[in-house]
Amino acid sequence: MVEGRTTRRFTPAPDFEEVLATWASEKGYRLRAQDSKRRTFRKGNGFALAPMMLEVVHEGETARIDAWVNGRAWQQLWGLLLTPPEMVLDSGGLTGAAPRRVGRATVNALFKRLSLQPIT
Repeated sequence: MVEGRTTRRFTPAPDFEEVLATWASEKGYRLRAQDSKRRTFRKGNGFALAPMMLEVVHEGETARIDAWVNGRAWQQLWGLLLTPPEMVLDSGGLTGAAPRRVGRATVNALFKRLSLQPIT
């Protein structure tokens, strides 16, 4: 099943915000929305590949990273109604395989910097 989001919970290190900002800049993720507890980043415009999304949510002493491919953009642009609105980055399944593989590689680069379990 490819529908949903890939999630990691962790206790952020003091330099987490700097690591995140550096990674986002290097990998082409742009800040799309933010409030006091949540920041959402997007990579891509959905033309060649469906956009890749990353959201950081602060939950007290811990944080959560959700990563997914935005299938809605493909639905709107290409009329691919069988594409789920959100697709996990985990491997398996053919739906959205190319953008999920690209997203998995870029998010795993962040997870490596944060010493988090990689997406497989």
